[in-house]
Amino acid sequence: MSSFSGGPDLGDIFGLDRDVERAYRAWQTWRLTLRADPEAHADEDVFLLSSHRRVATKSLFDGLAAQADPAGAHEGLRRWIAFLLQARNTHDADVSLAREAASRETPVQNLDEGRRVSYREAWRGVVGETARGKAIAWFDAAAARGPAMAAPRRERRARREEVLRRLGLEGESALVPKELSVQGALAEAILAATHDLADAFLRDERKQEGADAPHPVDAIRIALARGAREGWPARLSPRWLHELFGGWLTGAARFELGPLPAAISGASFVRALEIFGQSFRRTSFETRPTLPFALRSDPHFVDVHRTGALTASLAASPPFQRRALGLGKDGALLQARTLGKTLLFTLRLNAARVLLGAPTADGATWDDVTARLFGAPAARSLAGAWPECRDDEGARLVGSATVLPWLRTLVDEFDEDWFFNPRAFEALRARTLYPARAWTEGEAVDPSQTARDIGRHFEELFG
Repeated sequence: MSSFSGGPDLGDIFGLDRDVERAYRAWQTWRLTLRADPEAHADEDVFLLSSHRRVATKSLFDGLAAQADPAGAHEGLRRWIAFLLQARNTHDADVSLAREAASRETPVQNLDEGRRVSYREAWRGVVGETARGKAIAWFDAAAARGPAMAAPRRERRARREEVLRRLGLEGESALVPKELSVQGALAEAILAATHDLADAFLRDERKQEGADAPHPVDAIRIALARGAREGWPARLSPRWLHELFGGWLTGAARFELGPLPAAISGASFVRALEIFGQSFRRTSFETRPTLPFALRSDPHFVDVHRTGALTASLAASPPFQRRALGLGKDGALLQARTLGKTLLFTLRLNAARVLLGAPTADGATWDDVTARLFGAPAARSLAGAWPECRDDEGARLVGSATVLPWLRTLVDEFDEDWFFNPRAFEALRARTLYPARAWTEGEAVDPSQTARDIGRHFEELFG
């Protein structure tokens, strides 16, 4: 079954679905190992395995289109086949990108003379350094590597677009959920609706540091929330999340928690909560799932990111700070507001990624967007390298931006401590029984109204 003229037999669809899932998981694992050690894994290619290669071909993509598809399974498979074909076609660019990120080429000026660091190490320095001046030195080292990182990213994007052209698709409109069509307008509206609040926080940060000129590290330092460490464990581990949300996982057939960050600051725990929510949405609570992989998951899984945003929002909830972390009333409110800044600046960064990743983005776009994000344009040497637009960036932004109505429903139905209510668990688990796109094909997203709601939400949090 390596090629198709009239398409596969319907009886083989479940086998194809199984092979698609296996190929995707193998590719994911390879990407993680490649990042950790590029030289050890550069020559590996998961698509050399015949069962993986056969689900990453144009012939299979075209063959499925020729079959009747009353249940929508073929459309789900075709989305994944297109994704895997892109993954297969970007292998060399992925290797180049991993090598560039790990290459120790750049000296850290005014900090550690003679030491050369990689792009990844420079960013670790940015987030790990407590002194603003030293953080800027690390940032400058990352910016110096920007052009080297941007080149394979451009190549990777070109190869992905080449696949879409070969498949006869206009852009990615045929593959992504309908609500992602407004991602650009939504990104613009979010930056506008949250600008004044974010700008006030950036000015306060500079004032506290005695700094006159704005710099991107100011936004990074606010988002890190180093002061929000009360009540959290000393280190981040799956055990802590399982103890915190054990009731959520009752009946889970398989729960796979993604890699957790090191406990560097309060933002690390926001990220851990987000990862838990994303993993929960992907989990099946049936021993034998009724939905095939191609329907219960999606390359642009908006509801995964929406669920991640839901659990991440707990960090900025005073009731969560009191009930889950044991903080007093005043401490809970203070820490919730500090971590609310993390959520605010992370959302703004996601919006900027979407705008900077648009096909029409140019130097003027870079200057405009980074000026709104950081208070002044960032060095153009970083353009195309950071903040990079990930493959599913639109889904990340739309998912995070549309979580508020769901959050309000949970509070209305199960009270402000809904996260400890067994009936809320059941409602959340029921969501996993639906196809990935069940929550993305309904009412259209209104960018302006959504952004206004977000702006009001943060103003109320900090009011």
